[in-house]
Amino acid sequence: MTLSYTILGLGDTNYSHFNQFAKDLHRRLQTLQASCFLDVGYADDALGLENVVEPWKKTLYAHLTNSVAAQTVSSTSSLTSRAMSVAGVPPQLR
Repeated sequence: MTLSYTILGLGDTNYSHFNQFAKDLHRRLQTLQASCFLDVGYADDALGLENVVEPWKKTLYAHLTNSVAAQTVSSTSSLTSRAMSVAGVPPQLR
């Protein structure tokens, strides 16, 4: 199983190593073959963190909502099939 991740870095471009930890962490996770499921956000306090944070949060929420809904449908379908199998319902009637 592959690790899925996303990162939201909070930094300030007035510093020479703007969001360096977030950049280093992202690079290391990519090296380890992890999968970034949402673009990394690099928020800048010099410009206003909310300019990056708010759109990033909305995108993250939408992604997680869709993922949970898809898993719920998949799990429900799988459980229903197993229950019908245990109950002796022939495959052609499932």
